[in-house]
Amino acid sequence: MEDTGEGQPPFRIGGILDTLASLVGTRRDEEHMAQLLVTISALDDDATEIQKRLLEGMIKGLKDGTTEPFSSIVGQQALARLLSSPSPTISGKALQIAGLLRLHESPAMDAAWTMAIETALDQSQPLANRLNALSLLSAAPLAKSSQLKPLLDARQPIEVQLAAVRAVSMATEPQVIDVLMTGFAMLSPEVRAVIVDAACSRQDRLPRILDLLEQHTLSPNDLPPIRRLQLLEHSNVELRVRAAQLLIPTTSAERKDLFERYQAALVGPRYATAGKLVFEKTCSKCHQLGKDGFAVGPDLDSVRTRPDESLLLDILDPSSTINPKFVTFTVATINGRIASGLLISESATSMTLRREKNETETILRKDIDEFRASSKSLMPEGIEKEISPQELADLIAYLRESLGPPIAAGRLLFDDEPSFVKALDGGDGTATLISTDKSSGEVALRMTPLQRSSPLIRDWNFRIVETPKPTQRGEPEQFRYLRFAWKTLGGHGVMFELADSGNWPAADKQLRRYYSGKNSSNWSATQVSPDPPEDWTTVTVDLWNDFGEFTLTGIAPTAMGGPALFDRIELLRTLDH
Repeated sequence: MEDTGEGQPPFRIGGILDTLASLVGTRRDEEHMAQLLVTISALDDDATEIQKRLLEGMIKGLKDGTTEPFSSIVGQQALARLLSSPSPTISGKALQIAGLLRLHESPAMDAAWTMAIETALDQSQPLANRLNALSLLSAAPLAKSSQLKPLLDARQPIEVQLAAVRAVSMATEPQVIDVLMTGFAMLSPEVRAVIVDAACSRQDRLPRILDLLEQHTLSPNDLPPIRRLQLLEHSNVELRVRAAQLLIPTTSAERKDLFERYQAALVGPRYATAGKLVFEKTCSKCHQLGKDGFAVGPDLDSVRTRPDESLLLDILDPSSTINPKFVTFTVATINGRIASGLLISESATSMTLRREKNETETILRKDIDEFRASSKSLMPEGIEKEISPQELADLIAYLRESLGPPIAAGRLLFDDEPSFVKALDGGDGTATLISTDKSSGEVALRMTPLQRSSPLIRDWNFRIVETPKPTQRGEPEQFRYLRFAWKTLGGHGVMFELADSGNWPAADKQLRRYYSGKNSSNWSATQVSPDPPEDWTTVTVDLWNDFGEFTLTGIAPTAMGGPALFDRIELLRTLDH
């Protein structure tokens, strides 16, 4: 792919400042870093915008890797002047740089950390002051940021809880996960989700995630589907096998017999009219279909992408897989009341639970005595005692009739098609189909460095969104996830590059590119694994979460350091199937 510069911002002096300061940070030359800090600290107070841009650029460069402790006395003195800046923005950026330069032991730094911690913990401080203090602590070592554990409490404002998680998670010590997991079951879904993302954001933290699953401190249901797949598809065989043992549920002989008995009823005739009565009697308390029922549980639109067997499992064993968004919470108040339900909203001072028939209850944070997540679904277990196999078959018939015909959970982009190879008409590499080494189907795509590409492939017009919905004829189909298999043949890295509406991402942006192994290209990208996939490895990525909304129109399979293989590339609407 040639970098045409499309999508680049217009020429700006601020962009030059960012780039130059970032280069100084990336190179980590002590003399140059000291000179830059002296220059920034010498700027007048009315030049705070320039100071800010230079500091931000330096932070960006320093974040690209680790460095030895900064020993320049002149540089440390300049940094101390910036730490005492009257501008909270400048002092905060300086504090981040001090942390990245590992100046944790200096008296000035220690005093700055201590003051920030005291401000963050002080509930009498204005919320803005506490949040500003927490942002400064994102560069602190764990010995300091771990003192924020009391803020991981449902009685604290949600903004404070989230900022505390972000501050702690920026530390690099392996004990970070243990600090974040303190009282995990007593935190809200939003906070739990941020903690799980932080825990899964670094490769060296993943073994500890498995430890916590093994110890039942963490439940498989606490991991969203994309994070479960991150573990189940990991390039490290030992970690992948261990994850499968912990995350793939085993079914007892009794439950297996039950499932088979209900599954057998799906083969015979089904009656949607009778299924409507079952829905009204059993399901409408928590699910809405048209104007009937109450929207407490998950949106039933997802039924359209799920096969009948998956629906059976959802109904017969609702606690086997619980979406983290629909975890049930129990709140005990200081005056002895107990409330249970889904957490539907939070503010700085209160939280609101929803239960059957859309009944809600709001509890003030100051009144909370205990707040805890349940491992059980809000949907009752033992439904087989109320619904016969035929009634369940009729219920599924009613859902299918009401929601429209089933739609495929995914769209296959490549498996065995020669037309895909012909569509890749750009780039210096070669693309061929081979049958001697494949992940699925009859053939795989073999790529030689660097890549073959096309930003506009015929009939590719796929909209990437958070919640894919059925679309009308002529509208772009909607998806969220991308799944593929890849393998190196002696190379040191593999990459996928994705085009948005015919445009490739800018070379310096970590946008719409994934790679494993060593990235020897000139393009920034999101790392899937530090190791090149020496064996066939399946990867599932969340396009919307990683890059936001865009329209996928083209792709560039990329091999680095040697040939690579690619197979079964597909878009998915959901991972719950």
